[in-house]
Amino acid sequence: MKKNSLFLSFCITSFVILFSTAFIAPKYIVVLLDLFFYIGIFLLLIGSVLLIIQDGFFTRFINNSRRFYSSLSKREQVIQEVEGKNGEAPNYSKNFPILTYILPLGAFYFSLSLIGSIIAVQVGR
Repeated sequence: MKKNSLFLSFCITSFVILFSTAFIAPKYIVVLLDLFFYIGIFLLLIGSVLLIIQDGFFTRFINNSRRFYSSLSKREQVIQEVEGKNGEAPNYSKNFPILTYILPLGAFYFSLSLIGSIIAVQVGR
């Protein structure tokens, strides 16, 4: 319940700010739309990086690099054979629960700025 109310409060606050600016000071609507665009892009960028880390792209890359370089070294191969290791590193996964907030909120701000910009251009003609 708290998660949905937090997301809903951000959405309602954004609409209130956008519409109040449109009626009180219409010349600042473009600045506000730019601000929403930058906030949306920033949240989408941060969310995308966290999603890539959560999926383990870098973990697989690091493990494959270690295995490749250890296969080049004869000494490392002998040590692994003596210790009975198969060369596979444990797979660590990092979970970011904040992704459920960041990505939809970034998409919302981005969409809001895009739709608002289209409306501002059409009204301005």
